Amino acid sequence: MIDSLKRYLPKSIAAQLTTVVLVSVLLGVLLTTATLSIVVTRSGMRMDPEAKAASEAARIATIVKEAANARSPEQLANVIAGAQSSTGSVRLVSKRELPDASGEASSYVKRVSAGLRQSWHIDPIAMATHSIAVDIGDGRALLFQESERQLLQTFITVQAIVGIGLIVVVVLALSIYAIGWVTRPLSTIARATRAFGQSPHNDDPLDTSGPAEIAQVAEALNDMRRRIRKLVDDRTGMLAAISHDLRTPLTRLKLRSERVTDAGTRAAMLSDISAIDGMVRGALTYLRDGGTSEALQLVDLPSLLQTICDAYSDIGSDVVYSGPARLNFVCRPEGLTRAVMNIIDNGVKHGTQVGVSLEQRGPGAVGIEVWDNGPGIPADLREKVFEPFFKVDSARSVAKSGFGLGLSIAKDIVDRQGGTITLSDRSPCGLCVRLSLRADFHQSGSDDLPASRLKMPPSTTHVSA
Repeated sequence: MIDSLKRYLPKSIAAQLTTVVLVSVLLGVLLTTATLSIVVTRSGMRMDPEAKAASEAARIATIVKEAANARSPEQLANVIAGAQSSTGSVRLVSKRELPDASGEASSYVKRVSAGLRQSWHIDPIAMATHSIAVDIGDGRALLFQESERQLLQTFITVQAIVGIGLIVVVVLALSIYAIGWVTRPLSTIARATRAFGQSPHNDDPLDTSGPAEIAQVAEALNDMRRRIRKLVDDRTGMLAAISHDLRTPLTRLKLRSERVTDAGTRAAMLSDISAIDGMVRGALTYLRDGGTSEALQLVDLPSLLQTICDAYSDIGSDVVYSGPARLNFVCRPEGLTRAVMNIIDNGVKHGTQVGVSLEQRGPGAVGIEVWDNGPGIPADLREKVFEPFFKVDSARSVAKSGFGLGLSIAKDIVDRQGGTITLSDRSPCGLCVRLSLRADFHQSGSDDLPASRLKMPPSTTHVSA
């Protein structure tokens, strides 16, 4: 039943919002009309004007008769008190106190006066704009003050407020629902787009339900994701083949070079072959998937960073760690290790001392700083150093090998883990690289964590990317 009705619903966002607003207004008007009908029916406001005037004339005639028959002032006061009603007020006045009758009586007063003469043979002694005076003898009169106009205005004002309020409430409620209905698919698409490429489990196609425009966007994104996946898979396969094809001749060259009798020539050739091998591995590392297939894990971050620093210290580099002794953090440890090592590599190549510091910046947020005492990087080139194959030869040493991929790989890994990386000067000299990372969840109070949930960093070996 619902599916069959969906075929007749408008498809575009504009048509759907127009329909919702139109239905909202119609429902508001219907509710207001129904409310007014109920109130008007209960209040008797739907009575014909002639009948209402006749009813008021009968009421006045009855009061006048009872007042004329009163034998004492107390009885007269009781009659007047009991005569007060929502349709008018009654006062005992002397004929000298009657209001000025210069103003023309309202049509309602005229109808009531005519009814008194014709049906009850009572001739009012005075009529004003909204009042009628009837003589009861002894120089006294009863003044009947019309209050229908005031009551009617109040009634109309209250009903108008109620009606407008109902319309506003209905339109607002349905509009909020409509906005959520329209924007919910957009929010889903935005989340899926941000998560694309950051998790191995985000390959589910986007839902194509909803307005026609959103369905078209979802279908286009699904098609784009399929093509990107195919492109990545084809590139990965090609890189695997290139890696295999290159390593075979490099291995043969290495074996042949070891047979060279001249020690200097042999060492130079082996060094060149090792440099080529390192460049190839660095390029392949950058062009691979960047560790997106690695699952998030809870690690002791200080231990991971200390292990990296120890690996560099073991080969003679001056790399030190400073920061908390224990801090549990959720990340992809292999990818983060590669990023930090690439940054340290740059510091070791261009300086004599490198420092790594860790700082907790709130729940689930940490900052990692890697500094060196090298020549630094000019401010106008700090964005370009994150581009693949870019090397700042004018600022950093040119006597180093590599493709200039270290910071590119580091930035790619940090971006995939939802973090940021920035460069700044260090006083008195050198470069400071700051990593700002956030975890999906953060565990404080590590003493209470079960050992099975805490992953210690793997043994780290120094590999230049």
